[in-house]
Amino acid sequence: MSASLPRFRGSWRRGVSENKKYDVLIIGCGPTGATLANLLRARGRSAAIFDREPDVYPTPRAMVLDPESCRIYTSMGILQRLIPEDASPYARNEFVDEKRRLLMTLDFLQAPKRFGFPMGGMVFHQPALERLLRDDFAKGVAVDAFLGYEVCAVDGSGEAAKVVATNRDTGERHEFTGRFAVGADGGGSFCRSAIGAERVDFGYRRQWIVVDLVVHDQKLFDSLPDGSEIRCRRNRSVVYFKGHHKHVRFDFEAGEALARNFTAEDALEAISEYFDPASCEILRVQPFLFHGSMPKAWRAGRLLLAGDAAHQSPPFSGQGLNMGIRDALNLAFKFELLFRGLAGPALLDTYQEECWDHCARLIEGASKRGRMISASTPLAIANRNYSFFRGRRKRKTGFSLMRRMTNRQPYQQGLIGGSEASGARMIRPRVTTTGGETWLDDLLGPEFSLVVSSPTAGADRDWFTEVLGGTVLHLDRDLSDANGELTRWLGRNNASSVLIRPDRYVYETGDDGSSLCRSLRRKLEALQD
Repeated sequence: MSASLPRFRGSWRRGVSENKKYDVLIIGCGPTGATLANLLRARGRSAAIFDREPDVYPTPRAMVLDPESCRIYTSMGILQRLIPEDASPYARNEFVDEKRRLLMTLDFLQAPKRFGFPMGGMVFHQPALERLLRDDFAKGVAVDAFLGYEVCAVDGSGEAAKVVATNRDTGERHEFTGRFAVGADGGGSFCRSAIGAERVDFGYRRQWIVVDLVVHDQKLFDSLPDGSEIRCRRNRSVVYFKGHHKHVRFDFEAGEALARNFTAEDALEAISEYFDPASCEILRVQPFLFHGSMPKAWRAGRLLLAGDAAHQSPPFSGQGLNMGIRDALNLAFKFELLFRGLAGPALLDTYQEECWDHCARLIEGASKRGRMISASTPLAIANRNYSFFRGRRKRKTGFSLMRRMTNRQPYQQGLIGGSEASGARMIRPRVTTTGGETWLDDLLGPEFSLVVSSPTAGADRDWFTEVLGGTVLHLDRDLSDANGELTRWLGRNNASSVLIRPDRYVYETGDDGSSLCRSLRRKLEALQD
């Protein structure tokens, strides 16, 4: 009898109306596509989403939601439903040498929190996340989900985006029309091929074998260390990761010949170095080419890319899925501005302007870490082990390494203003209102938000609230700083006001709220063409 992790089936629309024009057609119903569909749905926009598979993939592929993704999914009401059975804090990441002697431990639970979440984020069960996202399709302006439909053509070059998809059960072919289409169809993206952009390679390309298994012995599973272990070996590193529902993941670095011939029996033998595999059942043994690359263009006309279709990263920073979640939120609020006539199609170019360099830095960092753990020369091994030695001896040095691994530089261009803080992620401080203490995020609206220390008025402020639909919050009137974090942040940025984007990135800081509104208004007007 074959065992597997819980298998989830989503609900979807069976009826097909080829006369309906959607706001957005989404190709790919993984986390990126499904998150985008729900963000559009929440704004009352119509979306159709397509995936060749009718069911959620039963085995987790991604393992960690970083603090920013936790923040996003909390705002969507998703993370609360994952905890505790399907999400828990990422406890630690241990680096060991080839004999499994400790090199360094990153104890995420001892590190300062980020946005109110553990610095390492949350270990989560991907099938459960995808099920929740699909379950939410039926809420409000329902998402039309065509699961079991294979997209065979996509065109974004005309006055509308068009997708042709085939029902894999019946063989019937249907054409769909939307204002835009987004390809979130993974690393082997059909939509990326349709755009045809030149690819940029980031210099990491190595063969690995991914092994997923279920540990049936509950006592054995409970005794396994939480978090992850990276075993540094010359061109043969091993990554261990403990998940949920008795799931454990191993990644074995291997040459091409070994990867082609690696069997479940080979996997059990390799796992025996870690624990007795007698109660384990292999769910998947699959060769993977871990590499870093991106197409130079993420948009062609009305067709855009997101998630792994836009960027592929080695997994050593845990950012593959998390980059895609940020893509979805970035696109969702910009589509809304476009559909409301507050900006023209040029606004969508700011998506790549902001995210391409951001993703490139993350992929470069992941590639560097991949080469580091598999260092093969005596000098490279000595340098790596000395860095780990310093991190092991001094906790502050280890935390510094964590910050470098999880921190990201601000956006350098795009839909941002001209202050020093523009393009940075907004902090998530605790604030107090008449209803009690809460997170600032809970008071911010779904669109832009302005936090000011003194009353602001005028035509630009009126445009911000009445036309843009922005939220204005007055410190000491609508809220107070619960622990001084917000006040200190404003002080560090020499400002008394901050204008925050819907994705919780800083548009601009300053002292005059009306000037910030005017800056955003002019920026959007410049993007009307």
